[in-house]
Amino acid sequence: MSNWNQPICERCWIEAEAVWVTDLPDGRDRLESIRFPVRLTNPTIEQCAWCGQPTIIGAYKRADPRAVPYPAHIHENDPERCPERDGREHLWVDDPPHRVRCIECGTSRDTLRTGTLP
Repeated sequence: MSNWNQPICERCWIEAEAVWVTDLPDGRDRLESIRFPVRLTNPTIEQCAWCGQPTIIGAYKRADPRAVPYPAHIHENDPERCPERDGREHLWVDDPPHRVRCIECGTSRDTLRTGTLP
């Protein structure tokens, strides 16, 4: 199975983890609580698996890589099978910028390689 630890940006983390009070008299919402992420890696540039934007917060959520729009390491760990290769895995090659393409069937996916900040 491919990598289920998916990078997540601050905005998507807040959307997923924040608890809001919405019954305020002035009609505004108030943040009641939020679970803080624990940084698992040194700052690197990654792509948020949910929105596709670059992130450097080093936080991850467990998610099936087939269930998020921008799964991490798709060119290395994608379990999807290629119809042109009798159900075997795709043969991914880089297709810049930030894309990979199967050399057998032409399937193309967005990806963003990780890199260390200077």
